[in-house]
Amino acid sequence: PSAFQVYKTKPELALDMLKNMEGSVDYDWVGADSIYGNSKELRKGLQDLERLFVMDVGENLEVYLEDPKPYIPASKSGQGRKKSSYVSDCKPLKIKDLIN
Repeated sequence: PSAFQVYKTKPELALDMLKNMEGSVDYDWVGADSIYGNSKELRKGLQDLERLFVMDVGENLEVYLEDPKPYIPASKSGQGRKKSSYVSDCKPLKIKDLIN
């Protein structure tokens, strides 16, 4: 029924399928193209499942060469709502800049 249908992206569907396969299908690793490789939620989900993966990623994906040490910045006294997004003092690099 349409009342129970929920939109999910391809990476969300893939992670759901992989979770449902746990214990019933044996596989050593997951391979995927950049549609899936660019999904940080899918990559994180595979890490949480402790599964190896090899994925293509887009050239604009940003990575850190060292631990970025993320933190939530302190709010300025009495101004706006409490900060909830992590920031880092390290600057990420685009994959394409690493290979050129």
